[in-house]
Amino acid sequence: MVTAWFDVFHTEADAQAGRAPEEGEEPLRIGGAKDRIEEGSVWLWDVDGEVVHLSAARPPSFGVVRIGPVYTPAAHRGHGYARALVADVAQRVLNAGHRVCLYTDRDNPVSNRTYAAIGFEPVLDQVNLAVDPVVRRGEAVASAPERTHPSVPATKES
Repeated sequence: MVTAWFDVFHTEADAQAGRAPEEGEEPLRIGGAKDRIEEGSVWLWDVDGEVVHLSAARPPSFGVVRIGPVYTPAAHRGHGYARALVADVAQRVLNAGHRVCLYTDRDNPVSNRTYAAIGFEPVLDQVNLAVDPVVRRGEAVASAPERTHPSVPATKES
């Protein structure tokens, strides 16, 4: 279920951001889900025997832990599961002596309100640019850089 939800999360995020989905037999995100399970850094919210929410985190890097993905299936949204579990995971990270951050799509008002309510603040806008590295002398570049939808990292320090 965790790998399936990672896949659904990334598919929905890609669609919202206007990105093409990953191709291949097993997208990299599935490998990432398996790594997080092995690391013990996936949390599930269960209501009456049904899992209704997933939050995960990356291991610390330079003293910072990134929370994500944060996913609630559409049928279970609006009940505060993401707010509560992200707040809990963030507090665990802070208690362990690390800083915590997450990425959110600035055009997603629900996630932005949720994260602001638990103390996260926007830090910067970020874009990914894809540039064709092959340019031959005398030839024009066939395509312009692709601009993907920006994400906003947010941090919570206490």
